[in-house]
Amino acid sequence: MISSTDPAETALGAVIHGPQGDRPEAPLIARAVSHWARSGDPYGWSRMYPPAQYRQALRRAGYADPDLGAIDGSWSAPAAARFAGAAGDPAEQIWAVRLLLLMGLYEAAADRCDRIGRDDPEASEWSGYLRRLIGIRAPGRPSTRSERPAGPAGSPLLRLNESLLALSAALPRAGDGERVTTHRDAARELADDIRQGSPALGAAADARVLRALIPWHRARREFATVHTLVRDQLDRLDQVRHGADPATAFVLDEAARRVLDAVTVESLRERLYGQADEWSQRTELLDPHCARGRLLHGIALERLGHGARAVEEYRKAARYGIAERSFARMAISRLAGPETAAGCDDDLAAWHDGNDTANRWQYLADGSRSRVLARVPIDATALDALAARREAGPSVFEQRFAPYLTMAPAAVPAPLFAAGPRLAWDAHLGKDEPWFSSLYLQRSMVNNFRAELTRTAIRDGVAGARDQADFASWLRLPGDPARDQLARALADRPDDPLVLARLARVVSCLGFQEAAYGILDAVPGLTGPEYAYARSMRLFLGHVIHLGRGHDQQSEIERVFAELDDDPRHARIRLSLCIVAIVTSAQSKQLPALALWHGRGLAALERYTGLPEVDDFERTLMTSRFYRAAAFEPFLNKRQDQLRADLDRWLGLARELTGHDARTRLLARENLFPALESAARTEAALGNTALGRELMEEITSVVDPLDSKAWLQVADGRKQAGDVRGALTAYLNAARRQVPLGRVAWFGAGRCWEKLGDPQEAFECYRRSLEYWPTGLAPAQRISALSAGRPLEAAYARALPALRDAASAAAGS
Repeated sequence: MISSTDPAETALGAVIHGPQGDRPEAPLIARAVSHWARSGDPYGWSRMYPPAQYRQALRRAGYADPDLGAIDGSWSAPAAARFAGAAGDPAEQIWAVRLLLLMGLYEAAADRCDRIGRDDPEASEWSGYLRRLIGIRAPGRPSTRSERPAGPAGSPLLRLNESLLALSAALPRAGDGERVTTHRDAARELADDIRQGSPALGAAADARVLRALIPWHRARREFATVHTLVRDQLDRLDQVRHGADPATAFVLDEAARRVLDAVTVESLRERLYGQADEWSQRTELLDPHCARGRLLHGIALERLGHGARAVEEYRKAARYGIAERSFARMAISRLAGPETAAGCDDDLAAWHDGNDTANRWQYLADGSRSRVLARVPIDATALDALAARREAGPSVFEQRFAPYLTMAPAAVPAPLFAAGPRLAWDAHLGKDEPWFSSLYLQRSMVNNFRAELTRTAIRDGVAGARDQADFASWLRLPGDPARDQLARALADRPDDPLVLARLARVVSCLGFQEAAYGILDAVPGLTGPEYAYARSMRLFLGHVIHLGRGHDQQSEIERVFAELDDDPRHARIRLSLCIVAIVTSAQSKQLPALALWHGRGLAALERYTGLPEVDDFERTLMTSRFYRAAAFEPFLNKRQDQLRADLDRWLGLARELTGHDARTRLLARENLFPALESAARTEAALGNTALGRELMEEITSVVDPLDSKAWLQVADGRKQAGDVRGALTAYLNAARRQVPLGRVAWFGAGRCWEKLGDPQEAFECYRRSLEYWPTGLAPAQRISALSAGRPLEAAYARALPALRDAASAAAGS
């Protein structure tokens, strides 16, 4: 499974991804999945099914449904094996359906129910009950199999569940008092039967009956009685829990938790905020990491006027939960006060037109609009930004991309390319010489990387986010010693070409390519290895800046190359220049120049790798790099045998490379990324599309699972193979990594949702794409196409031109 730095994803991993090991910080809703996965009895007691909307909220947060055909490695091994082998056993199929329900996967559960035959009477009764439950909990997604009412057969637990289902269906109907009484009495009688066999499970059954009746008592104005009944019931559950085995203890905790949830909600509806506060405190003792419980407690405290305590509970809800995050963050914003409202309005400037500030803030502050706000970009900019500042500590984005935001090391796992700035800075501080060893990563940030980073930082509420795109403004930001030292080094205007080249490399690795190119303007036109290296660095930066825009660097490369003599310090420069020249001539389809530089490169490689100063690691690394670039020559000349030989060579060497210390191990792993990437494209060009996809998948599963660009390429490969749902998963994985190309990832996810027949989810993805890039034309077009007959979406689509104009004006200023 992909590692996560979001504590909520870690705690809720069993619900999001599937059964995993026990985690002490997991809420009961997640522990219920792991508990059920270990349950030996498929007809057991677990019943903590999340609402169908919970899974939808997870999808909108970027978590795709797990691929049930490929659960090895993401689920615990016993659960994966049991799930895979459940098809032939009706009882095990019931276990599998209930596991899917505990994860909120109602559609998949309904499909499984339809496969259960009628040969096993007990399994058949259970499948009938579960189909009715799915039809109630997830309207519009009922099973296609015909229903038949449950008869008196079945275990006491099944009959109790059927009675409670019938009781819940009767409660909302006016005039159904007799039916309610009938079903209530039947449920209580069944609970008594269960108690005869087990006092503990009987108490759990009583709790389930009471939970179902709480809304009925409130409707009859018997709410004072409810509080007494709940206290008595919780006391009984606590008494029988002492001495119970772990499995039974979990059932009792689950029953108590669901009673507490129901009585807290009904207390809030009755405006009994003191009682809601009391029940919430008991919930937190039982289930301290439950985001829903923290959210309800925050609402109660807010209504009681305890704003500071409410904010603390909302913060915990945002930290512990995913589905609860938008509401919690909006509540934090609402309690921040008018002075924060003004700052929040500043953050809205790039996304909204100049309507009256007070009216906009009143709209934000209206808690009754929470469902609407969750579907427009206001909460995604101002509210998420404000919440990120007010929650404890920096966000995951801020910690992951700290090397670019502040030059501090990443505080959480980060993509490989995030090591680039620190590696370059360490080379500068160490005054490392570049003649015979690799000092930097291969990957360079594209020109719009800083713009993407800036928009994401604004959305995430990073301090000084609007100064991240401009190099001069970024240098003036306070708070980081390394950045201050870099600013002083540049202000000193060094005349040493190696120092300038090292500083330019640092700035380039930070994503400021134009600024790095400008630093090297100061290199004098003198000869010597240091000057040649600085000029070759400038050529490389020019290639990055003008990539794909028809800029011909051949004459400039030729001029620098001609300066290089047989000095050993020139050998690596010659080889690097040949690699750049091969790539640029291939991109411009200049086949004579490509052949020239290919021949020169082979000679330069032989010269460099034969030097005694070059160790085995560098010899292998540079040979792999060269042949990966050199493959353009046989590719464009359609010499497939030579292309295959080059592919086998660069990929084989990349796989062999391991490294002997932290720096070389990083360089070896980073080299495998482009080696696999190029190999995947080459295999596809040679007609081996399936193998090409496998190579790309290897990057995300083995080399760098946090790289959004790699996930995008995996998504594209899956989509081309017809695996739309697999492509959706990959697009969402890319989108959650945010930078680079988060806007593209959300757009791709939207296209997948459209193909899967869910226009609402597609709309949400297109909206998120615009959050990262407000002037994007393609997502705006899709939003307009999807807005017909949808009032909220249509209103948003009509507002898009103004939003785009405001974003363009903000970017221009």
